[in-house]
Amino acid sequence: SDPSSAAFLLVAATLMPGSEVTAHKLLLNPTRTGFIQVMQRMGAKIAIQTSKNSGLGAECIGSATAGHCASLQATTIEPEQVPTLIDEVPILALLACAARGQTRFKAVGELRVKESDRLAAIIAGLVALGFEAWEEGDDLLVEGQPTEFLATLASADKTRLLATHGDHRLAMTWAIAELISGQQLNIENRACVAVSYPGFYTDLQQLQEDAK
Repeated sequence: SDPSSAAFLLVAATLMPGSEVTAHKLLLNPTRTGFIQVMQRMGAKIAIQTSKNSGLGAECIGSATAGHCASLQATTIEPEQVPTLIDEVPILALLACAARGQTRFKAVGELRVKESDRLAAIIAGLVALGFEAWEEGDDLLVEGQPTEFLATLASADKTRLLATHGDHRLAMTWAIAELISGQQLNIENRACVAVSYPGFYTDLQQLQEDAK
């Protein structure tokens, strides 16, 4: 039901050829779902369906379905949208690696004071995977490699450490990169995902088994 947790699975489906994932009973409060708007703006195939009877009072509940998209476009995330997706910046940055053009996350300096310095860690991790990412002031920039995205992940150096600094959102992002790469990567402290999503790895495994 948590949008921030569902975002990782929806992005994974967008990036994985042949994939489709539906997140059910999802909180659709607009203050928590900015990442969906960004994904749609980038061209992701994501459909939203609201439920009439949510059982949660005035909160809007529904489902989100995402499927693989091979033609993503870069976008700019403006400062006013950042509060609606601050926890999803790491996984959206990975998504931006597969988009054509340069994606800019404006005014995300808050990432420096999250569970870790997420801004520095996102950049270090993406560079370790073979992508181009850097900061300009409080902005995060990612240069997409749409035609080489899958090959870049598949050839990522398995010995390079993907640091999490105990940050669950970083661990989840690198786990999605690992899933897409098809190889085991050197991810620090994988278990820290339990802070927000104890069943994350179990759900990833189940999705893969369901696809067979």
